[in-house]
Amino acid sequence: MKRLPVSFLIIIVLSAWSIPTFAQSIGDSTTFGTTDQRTFLNSDAGNFAPPLTLVRTLNLADVTAPESMVIFGNRVLVSEGGVNSTYSMFDSVSGVLQWRNVFPGSGGPLNFVPAVGNSVVLLAEAGTTALGAYSVANGQQIWRDDSVGTVQGRHPIVANQHTFYLGNSAVVAASSMTGDVFWRNDTTTSASAISTFGSQLYILESAGILRALNALDGSTLWTATNVGNAGAQIIAGGDFVFIADRSTGALTALRASDGQLVWDMTLQNLGRPAAALAYGQLIAFHQIDGNAAVSALNPRNGELLWRKVDPGTTAATAAFGAVANNMIYFYNTGTGRIRAIDAFGGTLAWSASQPGVLGLSVSGRALYVLLSGSIEVYAPVEELYFAQMADGLGTSTLFTVINLSPVPANTQIEFFDDSGSPLPVEVEGVAGLVTSVEFGIEAPRSQKLQTLGTSAFATGGWARLTSTQPTRGTAVFQFSEEGTVVYEAGVADSPPTDEGRLFVSRSLDATGALLDTGIAIANPGDETANVRVTYRRRVPSESTFIANLTLDPGTHIARFLGEFFPVAAAPNTEGTLIVTSNVPVVMTALRTKNGYQMSSYPIGTGTN
Repeated sequence: MKRLPVSFLIIIVLSAWSIPTFAQSIGDSTTFGTTDQRTFLNSDAGNFAPPLTLVRTLNLADVTAPESMVIFGNRVLVSEGGVNSTYSMFDSVSGVLQWRNVFPGSGGPLNFVPAVGNSVVLLAEAGTTALGAYSVANGQQIWRDDSVGTVQGRHPIVANQHTFYLGNSAVVAASSMTGDVFWRNDTTTSASAISTFGSQLYILESAGILRALNALDGSTLWTATNVGNAGAQIIAGGDFVFIADRSTGALTALRASDGQLVWDMTLQNLGRPAAALAYGQLIAFHQIDGNAAVSALNPRNGELLWRKVDPGTTAATAAFGAVANNMIYFYNTGTGRIRAIDAFGGTLAWSASQPGVLGLSVSGRALYVLLSGSIEVYAPVEELYFAQMADGLGTSTLFTVINLSPVPANTQIEFFDDSGSPLPVEVEGVAGLVTSVEFGIEAPRSQKLQTLGTSAFATGGWARLTSTQPTRGTAVFQFSEEGTVVYEAGVADSPPTDEGRLFVSRSLDATGALLDTGIAIANPGDETANVRVTYRRRVPSESTFIANLTLDPGTHIARFLGEFFPVAAAPNTEGTLIVTSNVPVVMTALRTKNGYQMSSYPIGTGTN
């Protein structure tokens, strides 16, 4: 390849850094994609958020052992190793194969994740001893470099019109469109991905040396020793650069200005990827005592901010981590579950059972799940859950729904009993008994829907609201006598969570009326929920009581504190109730007087 004049190089590279956003969807390790360099924050996800539903499955024709997938636009590139190294480009909507390139392989895993930018994709060739640039549209070769040595494990980067790549004997900056070299630094590199932030480029050399290069000319800015072995992950930030060494569990933070050590620690069995940098947190994917774990650390000092321990039935690790729109996605290898947790506290928001996951990637408004012969695509569904509804014997439920979008919403509300079966009720303005009601909501407006409560039998359950647009809702429980509302209490829609905490009490007032706390829990998912209800009693004496229950998909339970713990919750008791579950459930609580609703209790969420 020809070398460009230095003056031309400086003009081109400086112009590139005037646009700091990278236009690629790359992988830092097998089976992982990201769009923000190698921080593993997917910043193009928009308002992508759980709950998610499976919308399509892409069958990967003639792909038997996929190692990685790269998502960009309406395409997905799947890589696999073996006797041949094979790259297959599929349409991410239809699953139709668009092109396939096959090169001689090493016989083992490919261990190379392509980099994509604009109309070019970089692929490893010929047993991973050469790197080539190919057209995204048709797979035709644009340029090739076989002078840098083995590129296996050394994943490249495409930034705007430029690419940075390395082999075991050199690191190169070149035009991604033509392959023209801007600069070349001959050095012995380790099998680790390249990383960059601003005008600094980071590579791992042999013997655990991290080298910071000036991305404009390839000159060395500083080196740091004993920071990581082959396969270590480099995450570059503004003030710091982090190295996560999966072989030792070492997590190290260095100053980006001079490479001086800031802090380090060791974690068990780091995942792949080992860490992510997002929302002012360094998020580590690892293992604690055989359980999958996600830890959020202060990047400046390594202080633990919060931690999520996700038990596994076998030895588990949090794998294939991805961060998008305030949520963290990972795969629990011990339970075969895909998990989505809140990025600012670790509360579980969504879960899906899917054994055999080989990779996760968030792109646009979809979660892509790589399996051995297919890719499952999950998209958000606009659903609200009301953990309690009641009807009959004078009690009715008033649902109010607000359309949060600028366009009309088509909405449906469904009613379910304790067993998860459809619950027939009478609804104002609707003829007969119904188990669901469809209605529209203009924008930006609200709508109400009320059960009549005229049945001679008291029934209870929960409700699910599905809409074409984002909404919020409230359930107001009313008890009426002769057409007059006597008691009323309202609760907001219940977000799915794996842990809830609330103050509870049970006492007799001066008139002898019983003031009690009622708790309702529903399982809106498709996995069985193992729920533990813990009462940490403070009055009349400090003690802890535990009740375990199982909620099958769609089922519901509503009990008073005194029903959960008959002996422990005698009149004049108070304390904290903690509800935990292995999958997300929805819950709500009411303060009652002689069984009639008086007010709602807020439920706090947190990590376990």
